[in-house]
This record gives sequence, C-alpha cells and structure tokens, in this order.
Amino acid sequence: MSSRCPARPLTAVIVTLVCCSGVIAQEFPSRPLRLMVPVGPGSGVDVIARALAPALSADLGRPVLVENRPGASGNIAAVATLKEKADGHTVLLGIDAIFTTNGHLFPKLDYDPWKDFTLVAPIAETSIFLAAHEKTGATSLAGLLALVRSQPGRYNYSAPVA
Repeated sequence: MSSRCPARPLTAVIVTLVCCSGVIAQEFPSRPLRLMVPVGPGSGVDVIARALAPALSADLGRPVLVENRPGASGNIAAVATLKEKADGHTVLLGIDAIFTTNGHLFPKLDYDPWKDFTLVAPIAETSIFLAAHEKTGATSLAGLLALVRSQPGRYNYSAPVA
C-alpha cells in the first residue's frame, strides 16, 4: 500500500494555479513599450518608427516610446535591446546591417543576430543603388572600378547606415 496521499497532486495543482493566477491574469502589454531605433533622429528609419509608434500605441492601448540608440551600424541598439528583460516590452526596429553585414565588419559581435532575435514583422523595404557623377565618364560598375583603381586615394564614397 502506498503512503502517498492521493490529494497531494491535486492540492499542488490548485496551489500552483492560485499562486500563479496573478501572472496568468496579466495582460500584454502591462507597461509602455520601448521601440529601439538603431539610428539617429530624423533618419529614414526614425521617421518610420515615429509613424509606427502611434498606430502600435492605439492597437495595444499603451504608449510606445521611440528610443534612438545610434552607433556601430546598429550594434548599440541591438545589444541594448538584448540587455532588457525578454518580455516583449522592448523591441528593436532592426536595420539590415544588424543581420547581414555587421558579422563581416566587426571582429566580434556581442550578439548572434540569428539566435538572439526573432523576426516579428517586416516593416519597410528600400532600394540601394550605386551612382557616380556623369563627369567621371563611368557608365558601368566595371568602368567605375577601373577609374577608382587607376587613381588611388582620389575618390571618396558615402553609404547610408539606414
């Protein structure tokens, strides 16, 4: 004959449910959301974040705060997001560099873009193109590369972070 009380498992379940009822009853979100933006104010990604925040706020019934964390091609915002509690109240409006090029540009990242983040929703899509002043005479990528290689140090370029 077992000395186990048959009521113990049921009692354990009831105690667990009573103790956890506050957690079960919590609605999401339970506080304002923070939308981490990896670029400075006024950039294209920031404009998207500030247009998105009021709509998210209306849908969720809580304020959505846009927090700019520019620098290191998005790494600062990525790491700041990961340092927060993983409860969904802090989200990253990611840029492509965080998930594509940073792994090649930085010798060591403080995050794994594919393991530490989960894509929730695509927000926007952009096109990036290469252009040169018509006076360079370059009409193709091959022509532009040949021109730049023929005169090292003479030409500069710029590229957007986001």
